[in-house]
Amino acid sequence: MLTRSASSAILVCVSDSTTRDLLNSLTDSSLQQLREQVAEGISRWEPLFQIILDNVQQYSIKWERTLVHEDELIIGTAATAMLVEDCALGAFDLKNHLDRVVKKERLALTMQSLYNDIDWKHVHEVQVLHWLRVLVSFVPELELLSACILTGSRDRACT
Repeated sequence: MLTRSASSAILVCVSDSTTRDLLNSLTDSSLQQLREQVAEGISRWEPLFQIILDNVQQYSIKWERTLVHEDELIIGTAATAMLVEDCALGAFDLKNHLDRVVKKERLALTMQSLYNDIDWKHVHEVQVLHWLRVLVSFVPELELLSACILTGSRDRACT
């Protein structure tokens, strides 16, 4: 009985090489789709993906260490392509940005002009809402206001 169970379990398992081949084919097709979508964005001068680079390291331990085969640290770079979603068309218009760089339109940019561009009223309202969310989560009596705070509502029912 034990032999039969073990053999049936072996028949159900997929071999390592089959699994690796499947993952490689999925990777190849996904890479091809990614290349096509990136090329489409480049043709429209609009980045559709954000690329995040990361430092990766793994220590490779050799089972039989000799003078030739020593443990080594494998170092590389990993990249993740993230689809840019929920952005208005033209928000990342590369051609427009490059045109402005060539024209040097931002030479007059100062710290004061950046400071003046900030909507301070909105910043203060967001800060207040963050504090209110903290208060509601720690003070049970304020639970009635949680829906109003989460939506940032200002109607009469919430005040």
